[in-house]
Amino acid sequence: MRAMLLLLLMGCRAEPPERFWVSVSAITDEGDALGGLAVKVDGISAARTDANGSALLEVPGPRGRRVRVSVETPQGHRALSDGRLLVLERLKRTGGGDEPLQLQARFAPRTRKAVVIVDVGRPGLPVQIFGQERALTDANGIAMVLTSGAPEDHVEVRVSNGGTRLSPPQITKTFTFPDRPEAFVLAGTFADPPKPRPKPLPRPKRL
Repeated sequence: MRAMLLLLLMGCRAEPPERFWVSVSAITDEGDALGGLAVKVDGISAARTDANGSALLEVPGPRGRRVRVSVETPQGHRALSDGRLLVLERLKRTGGGDEPLQLQARFAPRTRKAVVIVDVGRPGLPVQIFGQERALTDANGIAMVLTSGAPEDHVEVRVSNGGTRLSPPQITKTFTFPDRPEAFVLAGTFADPPKPRPKPLPRPKRL
């Protein structure tokens, strides 16, 4: 009798839940991997992304269960798509075996870098950004400066004549930072000062 009861209890033992694999990747909108970010399942930390921005999770079923998988937003970024609701199901590979469910989290930097290219055809002229001198034009009158700002910020670039008599006294242009890496070009021409007019010759005196 006791042996039969033990067999009945063993037959009633609950089977472990079915397990499902979820592959997570975290990247910037420029395709750079983001490592060390917490990955959560229904708000509970389950893993961290590695140096390649990847994490592989094993999530208990049952099949058809809905879970929300999300990735924490890294410092200095904003989320474009940080998570979504997944339905646990089996995805079969063509060659056999299961294909993990996929989640890609994408983030954008809060500030963008931009290259300012100046071409004014005159050497040694100061280039100012936000009112601060950042470079001098080279022998070809060209300068390149790296700057940064938030999307929709305005950046004023100014090249002055450096205290010379070139005109105009300065060339200025204002750019707006887009929500992507960008290069700004400020091109212009400085003119030489007008040559002084020769003094008229004195009229000959009559004797």
